[in-house]
Amino acid sequence: MVCFTDIPIQLSSEHRAEYGCYGLGLSKEWAKSNKIGPVFYMINGSASWEAYNHMQAVVVDMMQEAKCSQSTKDKVVSSLIELAGYIKPYAEEGREKTFYDEREWRYVPPFQDIPDY
Repeated sequence: MVCFTDIPIQLSSEHRAEYGCYGLGLSKEWAKSNKIGPVFYMINGSASWEAYNHMQAVVVDMMQEAKCSQSTKDKVVSSLIELAGYIKPYAEEGREKTFYDEREWRYVPPFQDIPDY
């Protein structure tokens, strides 16, 4: 995963103080053309949070009951894992600044299960 921010350079001093003194300026057009997009900020207990968790439960139930191939099941689960890579909590308890203020964008590479050795 590679993370970016959508904070204008002239407003980035607080962000740079927390994450590092330097930054690279990239256009949104470059980000979009490289499959980079904004994260989904969710608040625990919100309608969007409940909908996502409900979707996960439904998919898991369907996969257990489905008579499709293991390969198809793996693709569905991988898609859910990839989507989860774009979800971030709105805030962290005890933290003065919310994650939402970071205006994060991400590139999440396709999920590949790593076999046990």
